[in-house]
Amino acid sequence: MNNLHAQEKAHGNDSARVTPLVALKEKGKWVGKFFLTKWDFTRADGSIDRIAQEAFEVASKAGKSLDELKEMFAPFFRSHECLGLNGLTNYGINTIIWPAVAGGSYTAMNNANARIGVGDSSTAFAASQTDLQAASNKTYKAMDATYPTYGSSQQINFRSTFGSTDANYAWAEFISDNGTAGHAMNRLVSSQGTKTSGQSWQVTLTVTLS
Repeated sequence: MNNLHAQEKAHGNDSARVTPLVALKEKGKWVGKFFLTKWDFTRADGSIDRIAQEAFEVASKAGKSLDELKEMFAPFFRSHECLGLNGLTNYGINTIIWPAVAGGSYTAMNNANARIGVGDSSTAFAASQTDLQAASNKTYKAMDATYPTYGSSQQINFRSTFGSTDANYAWAEFISDNGTAGHAMNRLVSSQGTKTSGQSWQVTLTVTLS
């Protein structure tokens, strides 16, 4: 009996441990990048080739690709660079993206509505922002023809052309919106120098979801 009692007591002190074998994770990633392409039609003597600049702006706004434009206007091409990752605004998430996914009411960022805006404010990005932060030096441009493009590579691409008379001041911030001030989907702070009337700059926003 003593041996049986000792065995039962020992069994009563046994413990069990359960270790999860599989860790479940769900991931979604927004990668939004602004690109800036600079074209300069200023001659060596300081004059501006207005005929070439006007022809370029017509072609760019008509939706010609970067490769096509570089072939057509090679002497005036200066640079094409990625400005970095932008941040989604709370407004963009709550009022544009989720209503679009769920079939709610929203203003589509299509060719008729979508814009890219630039300004001279270097105020740091905050998700609560709904617009450019510049006090007065800010400019919004509609989409070039055929933009936005989407339907492949999990991407959507927006592009706007800022011509000779547009936004001739220091560029420090970038947004996209759905055609109404205060409706910014995203914003980036990036100092890019001062645009002049002899220059035509293109801004492209590429968003990839994965």
